[in-house]
Amino acid sequence: MVATNLSQTATQMIVNIDDRSIVNDIRRLLTRIKGVSSVRVRNNYYESREFYQDLDAAEQDIANGKGVRVSSKQELDALFA
Repeated sequence: MVATNLSQTATQMIVNIDDRSIVNDIRRLLTRIKGVSSVRVRNNYYESREFYQDLDAAEQDIANGKGVRVSSKQELDALFA
């Protein structure tokens, strides 16, 4: 068994949780720990349930013929001009 001493304290902890009530419980508990000055909760759209629902809807639109086909970067840029 190997033991390691850390020379720095942790300054950031990232936890991916969908259930907001669990996030609030963790936040409330962390504020009770001595030395924790603040707890921030950020939403990461690209790892959220909403992102996957949007992605599924976009794939369904493409399957229904609502997609746009581009064959070059210039065609893609023209869509946003």
